[in-house]
Amino acid sequence: MKIIKKIINLIKNSKNHNGYSYSLIKNKKKMERKILEESFELICEIRKKSNSNFIHEFCDLLYHMLVALVYKKISFNKIKSELLKRMSN
Repeated sequence: MKIIKKIINLIKNSKNHNGYSYSLIKNKKKMERKILEESFELICEIRKKSNSNFIHEFCDLLYHMLVALVYKKISFNKIKSELLKRMSN
């Protein structure tokens, strides 16, 4: 979980106006398209017998979902709480 928080902080504190994370946060449509694209790519990898590219696509989607968290100003602790709540049901 520490690495997730570290990535979120890097995205949040990105001061590079030419950077990829910044461009996604400033362009909601671009961010939405990337999440859709990465979701589709992960689904394609799930369907394959080989796992050779699965981790790469999983991380791509996770990264873009973390950008969305920063965009929505939702703390990772709220996500963690929701996951824990679901595990107890």
